[in-house]
Amino acid sequence: MGAVTGFVVGGLVWAGLDLLGIWSALKFDFLVGALAIAVIVGAIAGLWLTSRRVLWTFAALIVLALVLVSFTPIAPALAHPLVRADSTSSGKLDAVVILSGGITGDNAMDSQTLDRLLKGLEVQRESAGSALVISRETFTRGGRVISDSADQARVLALTGVTAPVLYIDSASSTRDEALRVKRLPASRAWKRIALVTSPLHTRRACAVFERVGFTVTCIPAESRERTIKNAESTGERLGVFQGWLYEFAGTTRYRMKGWI
Repeated sequence: MGAVTGFVVGGLVWAGLDLLGIWSALKFDFLVGALAIAVIVGAIAGLWLTSRRVLWTFAALIVLALVLVSFTPIAPALAHPLVRADSTSSGKLDAVVILSGGITGDNAMDSQTLDRLLKGLEVQRESAGSALVISRETFTRGGRVISDSADQARVLALTGVTAPVLYIDSASSTRDEALRVKRLPASRAWKRIALVTSPLHTRRACAVFERVGFTVTCIPAESRERTIKNAESTGERLGVFQGWLYEFAGTTRYRMKGWI
């Protein structure tokens, strides 16, 4: 019975960590493997009273964290400093750079990428004469090439954009995107760019682009994926905390590597 109890509690611990966004923040993609490890460790820990108590204590702490995150304003308070919104009225923009935010297996932009693209097109339209730089995603799965290029092209056609459009492809990180934009021949003449990305990603992303030498105006896109400004329900607060934790982990990694 101890092993069975540990098995169940181990699975619940895995689920609790997933709800908090731990696996996403750690960029751990093998969720099934993590679940297997959690239930096996839990089953083994359940064989002894002392280790079973440790397991229950860990589970209780996760539940406490979920309660605090979901039922108090702590998550919005943590997330607010991550959002950087600069004014676009302080000078001419040479280019509007739109970062990628994900792609579906059906060759479509996910909601985060679409949010960024729509906001970038709006900023570019308000800044006549600026170039448009769009980050595209392409990868191979099971011998099939998956790309959001066609989906982006459809949106661009609907908006009737007439500005020069430059692309960077398949960047593996925000740092990679910054370096690829910096290598564009046209960027040598740019003095100031607007960088468009999701709200919680703005401070880290703009710091990365500034680190490689750009003068950046930071523009947060409207978020259709999660509520940021007015997160009041338990689900909204949990979503904000997941975003904050992901950015906190990312910012820590980037600082350790000297990228910001």
